[in-house]
Amino acid sequence: CSSDLSSGELRGRFAMIERYQDHFKRVEQELRNMERLGKQLNQHFREVDQEMRLAARLQRDFLPQLQKPIGNVRFASLFRPASWVSGDIFDVFRIDEEYTAFYVADAVGHGVAASLLTMFIKRSFVSKRVQQDGYDRLSPSQSMAILNDSLVEQALPDCQFVTACCGFINHDTLKLRFARGGHPYPMLFTDGIATELKSPGALLGLFRDEEFPTS
Repeated sequence: CSSDLSSGELRGRFAMIERYQDHFKRVEQELRNMERLGKQLNQHFREVDQEMRLAARLQRDFLPQLQKPIGNVRFASLFRPASWVSGDIFDVFRIDEEYTAFYVADAVGHGVAASLLTMFIKRSFVSKRVQQDGYDRLSPSQSMAILNDSLVEQALPDCQFVTACCGFINHDTLKLRFARGGHPYPMLFTDGIATELKSPGALLGLFRDEEFPTS
């Protein structure tokens, strides 16, 4: 200490140091609280990451395995979600010995909400009506109409909708019948030439009793 300091000035400086000491203690406490919060957030993010990885694996498990041909027709796919889960879904399945059905659908948006809607699409898409004495095959138009009405009944929030395209292929004639609703036109490649298969059809999930003509 300088000998020029008065006792009053010396007491003032000690008081100031004491006040700052309390401030430093509060800052240290806040830093400890932030450190605890950071650890809690990191744990939460790890749990969310694990859950999203599980959701992504489950969504992929719902997709068909296409390594082998179905009769005389071969299918292939490329599925790359923009994030962990996707609002896109496709399926390929045998209706009976004569026909195989397939579709691709896109629920508007990304993330968990859209991916959950794809599970509803998979459950709601039907290609035949089963009766006691057998079944009736539906047309692509009927399958799309049933899917549309099922989506409308859910009263989806925030004007959520779906686009889709489905096709039924006859293994005996190799004739393809298809219908679409708001989806990009399918592309037919023949001898290196690409042709759009144009067919009308509105978005799915907005209005009941829409029509989706079979082409």
